[in-house]
Amino acid sequence: MMKLKMYIAAGAFAAAGLMTTGMTATVNAAEQIPNPIVTYNTVQDAAKAAGITPLYLPKISGYHVDYISVIDKDTVDLGYVRDGETQTRLRVRTTKTNFTHVSGVNGAKWKQQSIDQMKVAVAELPAVTSTDSKGYAAEWQKDGYHFSVTAENISSAEFQNLLEDGLVDLSEHYLD
Repeated sequence: MMKLKMYIAAGAFAAAGLMTTGMTATVNAAEQIPNPIVTYNTVQDAAKAAGITPLYLPKISGYHVDYISVIDKDTVDLGYVRDGETQTRLRVRTTKTNFTHVSGVNGAKWKQQSIDQMKVAVAELPAVTSTDSKGYAAEWQKDGYHFSVTAENISSAEFQNLLEDGLVDLSEHYLD
């Protein structure tokens, strides 16, 4: 026990000496954790990198893609902005990996609903600031694929419409 205390004390003094001399520890680049998110210029490039065709909104939806990435080499993450209303934003994710929450939303109160016989989990998200409106998230599965959408600055009715007449409906006819 006495030796253990001496080693701890010696380690503490050595660490204190490093702090007072201004020395810093360096991390070898090979030891750093790689960023799991890689951005792409086109949806096609992201699809090729992930090995899947992502669920996406067509131009007629009134939204356009403003962000494209692949997370952990297997999840395509598409960011959308509503045409003419840049504060209304969506994130649509597609993966074949079994995530608990592919949307990235944890701790929300998820409610199950059925949209065209598809089980969809939907959550209302709190506003980030007092000037923001609430957000929404939804997650569902089809034929081994996991889909999600998150939205901010959108009404509940518009989000529900986006699910029913847009993304969930498109996923019913989704082909890889």
